[in-house]
Amino acid sequence: MSLKPGESQTVSFTISRDKLAFYNNDLQWTTEPGEFRLMLGSASDDIRLDADLTLAD
Repeated sequence: MSLKPGESQTVSFTISRDKLAFYNNDLQWTTEPGEFRLMLGSASDDIRLDADLTLAD
């Protein structure tokens, strides 16, 4: 997607559960249910989206 200066566009995308997985203490690839915070931006000091995410069982 390309934008001209000053333009904005709404996009949506799906994050599959496996993209949120990690290795637990037993070295098993897993996910944990819960509330998470999603922050997107060009850098840590330029957050442009701050949203809550719920991962169910």
